[in-house]
Amino acid sequence: MDYYLDLVQSVKKKYRLCREAFLPQAVFSDESENFRKPAEPSAEDFVEISVLTGRNNASAVYLCVDDKRLLMERVENGRVFDRYRVVLPPAEEAANYFFQIIHNETTYYYTRNGVSQEFPVDGYFRLLRNFQTPAWARGAVMYQIFVDRFCNGDPSNDVKTGEYNYLENQVQAVEDWYAQPEDGDFCHFYGGDLQGILQKMDYLQNLGVEVLYLNPIFVSPSSHKYDIQDYDHVDPHFGVIVEDYDKVVEPGEKNSQAKAYITRTTSERNLVESDALFIRL
Repeated sequence: MDYYLDLVQSVKKKYRLCREAFLPQAVFSDESENFRKPAEPSAEDFVEISVLTGRNNASAVYLCVDDKRLLMERVENGRVFDRYRVVLPPAEEAANYFFQIIHNETTYYYTRNGVSQEFPVDGYFRLLRNFQTPAWARGAVMYQIFVDRFCNGDPSNDVKTGEYNYLENQVQAVEDWYAQPEDGDFCHFYGGDLQGILQKMDYLQNLGVEVLYLNPIFVSPSSHKYDIQDYDHVDPHFGVIVEDYDKVVEPGEKNSQAKAYITRTTSERNLVESDALFIRL
């Protein structure tokens, strides 16, 4: 009999500890209409913001918005989760917000980065007023293209081996399209370009793609082109090269001697033709 009494007490104790423990995995909110109504408000809208916690797992929940701390009301007490909400009045300005959760005199913070006991310095939720997601983007099937690695439609614009130096490396033209990436692959070029995308439009449409999202395509020395040199023009290595120069950089020479690269990326004819090809795409 004593054994069963001890077992019952043990189970009760474990159950009590479970109820007393904070459950960070139960905390959730996002910027969708499930937790923000309306999800894309105008300046005239009242906005309801809510967050989930574990059932009976918080003594108080606050919405911290800019320099304010607003006590949230518990509006649902479910079998697994509690839901807290607060309503913000109309406003012209955008706002940043996160949540503060009090549990047994311990403070937790919830942002896009998750739950932490450290006061957040980033990862805030963002509330924009008078912004509407374009209708064509809602639920659209998007396809991201890393242009240099997608399709080589025009070999005449390929980067030449030794055309210039990038981060103290001589750029390389990859001869084997199926070669595996190597260290320093940002200065290895496979030759993909806008003409290659044009040639694959039927293929993309047959896949059911509705929106193309391209890695940067502007003048840049890297294969990924996130370090853009000229935001005004499409890189002729992705576009059209009609004015060219044969000389490449010899070992030890500086990029000031990179006549081919300079000609290819600064020629007015090359830039105009490359921009026109992008317009066509």
